[in-house]
Amino acid sequence: MCLALLSEYDGRGRPVSVSLSRDHYSKIPKRHRPVLYQYRPVREAVEHLAGEGLILFTKGSPQTRGWQSFMSATPAFANGVREEVAKGGLPKLIRPARSVVVRDAQGQIIDKPLTREQARMQRNLDEMNEAIESVEIPNGQGGSLVRIFNQSMGRGGRAYVMGGGYQSLKKEARLRLSIDGEAVIEVDFKALHPSLLYARAGVPMPSNPYDLPQWPRDIVKRGLLIVINARTLRDAVEALAHSAPMQDFIIPQRFEDPMGAARDAARRVLAELKRLHAPIAGAFHSDAGAGLMRIDSDMVETVVLDLLSRGIVALPIHDSFLVPASKEQDLIAAMVRAAQMQGLSDPKWETFRL
Repeated sequence: MCLALLSEYDGRGRPVSVSLSRDHYSKIPKRHRPVLYQYRPVREAVEHLAGEGLILFTKGSPQTRGWQSFMSATPAFANGVREEVAKGGLPKLIRPARSVVVRDAQGQIIDKPLTREQARMQRNLDEMNEAIESVEIPNGQGGSLVRIFNQSMGRGGRAYVMGGGYQSLKKEARLRLSIDGEAVIEVDFKALHPSLLYARAGVPMPSNPYDLPQWPRDIVKRGLLIVINARTLRDAVEALAHSAPMQDFIIPQRFEDPMGAARDAARRVLAELKRLHAPIAGAFHSDAGAGLMRIDSDMVETVVLDLLSRGIVALPIHDSFLVPASKEQDLIAAMVRAAQMQGLSDPKWETFRL
């Protein structure tokens, strides 16, 4: 809990949700339930932190979604946790009982014995987590990776750090991290999902997949991501209309009906994206994103294990990776090999550094 609170305090500044409902914990199957993630220890920890004035706590009510409560770190709390981390005062993190999780349409864990495929993934995750635990990351921003699938093994599967860790940080904060004392760089696959769709279609992707000059690039980029992941066109329009880039574009223009203008702009952007990407437009607003996440999550596993075989620890962030700066070329080579295994003959990437 301390590290999750610190990660959000240093990262995006969002409150951390916490359930104080007995029902929440009783619904977690025993074989998936962490040793300490139970009603009484969590409640007592929250009450202690709030009682000492170390966190800002808002109790959930029947009117809030899922009856979740929220907590945020205070500056005194964040500084105290940093001091304890620096002194080696925090205990070792306990890994989840299961590192491969499949959730149903309501978000509940499907409790079944591991299949052969899942057992292989569990072994790979154990190896990856052991490696991450073996290196020094400032402020305890590491954590155990868990692959989460949605409804079936063909949907999702991305690796998430339990408690947020380095994944919850903004890019600028991530780039201030170090691995065993060495500064890091981050390398990101460029336009990975569109690239995978073009590879599947057997057609080269345009050199600039966001080439709609009449629209801000961040709107076009967000629109392409949304339309690939949306289930319906209506869902895509609503998501893009409510997105931060679209709101930043619409609000300064002082329309009489800002949301109407945002929806109209979203429809036009998506229509133009369909024309620009005609070879793959059949995959738009068809829920294709879930299947593509399964592919990109397998690529992440391939890259991390490839590097581990060479003695290099990488921290995955969905379709990008943090490594010590001296290992940049090793990481890029591993990313290219993983992409080629998925049919991407000429993958693109981008490197970020301070």
